[in-house]
Amino acid sequence: MTLTSWGYSISEEPGNFITTEEYDAYTGGKYTGDVRIDSGIISASQAIRNYCGWHIYPSLECCMKATFFDKRVSRVDGGMLIQLPAAFVSQIISVRIAGSETDKYFLETNGILRIYELNTALYAYSEIEVVYMAGIPDGEIGAVRELTATLITHALAQSYGVTSEAAGGVSVTYNNSYSNGGQAGVIDDYAKGILTHYRLQGVF
Repeated sequence: MTLTSWGYSISEEPGNFITTEEYDAYTGGKYTGDVRIDSGIISASQAIRNYCGWHIYPSLECCMKATFFDKRVSRVDGGMLIQLPAAFVSQIISVRIAGSETDKYFLETNGILRIYELNTALYAYSEIEVVYMAGIPDGEIGAVRELTATLITHALAQSYGVTSEAAGGVSVTYNNSYSNGGQAGVIDDYAKGILTHYRLQGVF
């Protein structure tokens, strides 16, 4: 497992949302050969993940460790609620409290794990470990892929002084009052709107 900056560990590196070849196909080869594309793909992918607060894609085995004092953990009558750092959780593999595995849990919507029949007073300072599978399915990641390509194209176009163009069958007019300095790793209001569906939302 590799610890991430989002507060949990993952079984492998998630990679970028698109490849150079996919980006060339998206733009019809307009920027083929530009040395900034590779770094733009990395920057845009990382910026999207940082804004959303988790790796998003692909589906990976993840491990979250916390205590009762973690802001992602909330005590309730007879147990607790845990906000897993993922907007899509497909499976809970194991839940351990103070090193002992329990099966007294069920997964609610939006990545909320409920643990029941637990005397929380006995485990106030104990570690909670949840191992789970999380990641958006292949069929639902298209919008993130397109956004990644759009962020790169926006950055490249600004550096060339372009104000509007068509890419991926979509006509885009760039707002000259907003400048990302030719950097693909900047999440603007347009990007934030698209990422609402994928971004973690606090519930406690």
